[in-house]
Amino acid sequence: MKPETRLLIESFRLITRNIHQGGKIWMNQSIQKRVKWLFREYGITRQEIIEYLKWEFERRHMHRRHDPKKSCLQTYVLTFCYYGVLSMVKKCKKYLGRTSSVTKGQKKDGKKIEERSGASYEPYEKNGIEELLELDSPEDLLIGKELMQMALDHFGQDDLAVLLGAKDRDAVATKLGITYDTYQKRLERKRRRFKNILQQADYLD
Repeated sequence: MKPETRLLIESFRLITRNIHQGGKIWMNQSIQKRVKWLFREYGITRQEIIEYLKWEFERRHMHRRHDPKKSCLQTYVLTFCYYGVLSMVKKCKKYLGRTSSVTKGQKKDGKKIEERSGASYEPYEKNGIEELLELDSPEDLLIGKELMQMALDHFGQDDLAVLLGAKDRDAVATKLGITYDTYQKRLERKRRRFKNILQQADYLD
């Protein structure tokens, strides 16, 4: 195994430990406080935070920038986790707000709206998935298949089925063992992330 790969694996292990476990120093305590806040306000789980931090760590090549002469790897990764979680909190407040948006299929006055859960689509879903899949040229069909695979990889079978109206949100939330509102927040976050993915891939302006 290459030293760089070994360093990345060890960094991922430390990221997981820092998010799952607290510590006595203030930085550990601050991380745990914000991890709990992210779950309470937006339903973001520890595993979701870990996956996001791992992705950011590798994307920014943080393992290559570590200088053992300046700090040990444990402190280096802990500092990254601290600022990474702070960044997540800031982004959630900026882009998601403190309340979830109400769309068709959500609850109103404490009761579920009796409509197909997937009846309300964001513009990027209509233009990015349905429209491409309905086109007839071989090139467009290929793009559509690639895009649908991107959506499946990102959302997973159940969430994508909900968005396309094939499954009910309450049923999927119950299957996952979480509340309806928590599921709504998680699904909304995935929708926003997928929109960014489509923009970065030049499917959307």
